[in-house]
Amino acid sequence: MIDKQPIGIYGWAQKTDNKVGIIPIYFEMDFNSLVDFAVEKIAFKKINDFPYVEHDLTFLVSTDIDYNNIINTVMSLDKKIVKFYSAKGLYKQSDNSRSATFKIVFQAGGHTLTNAEIEKLRNKVIGELPNKFRMELKK
Repeated sequence: MIDKQPIGIYGWAQKTDNKVGIIPIYFEMDFNSLVDFAVEKIAFKKINDFPYVEHDLTFLVSTDIDYNNIINTVMSLDKKIVKFYSAKGLYKQSDNSRSATFKIVFQAGGHTLTNAEIEKLRNKVIGELPNKFRMELKK
């Protein structure tokens, strides 16, 4: 039942010939009655009209650091502008460190980002990661 309206029937078989000893259950559903309850939802997200800016940053990273934690930290710095951040390239430097290149995408929802805004966000990333994860920006 949906909203106290029957949409089918169910029950147990009266007689069974199977050797397992289980009484089968049957059901019949009226799909035509379900149509009355169906709600069509069309979900979409408008494509942003403003340009995005990509930056690649390379850090020396300890091998014991979880890259997902790094990505989550950067994504949480400014959720309205940092749209994407991922590990792009990982290269072994020594037994305990790697060179890791990360791709970061900035995009504002209501305007084109200025150079000052981009630089501020970039510096925020460069400042936050070494303090939290013992990373060093490769120059």
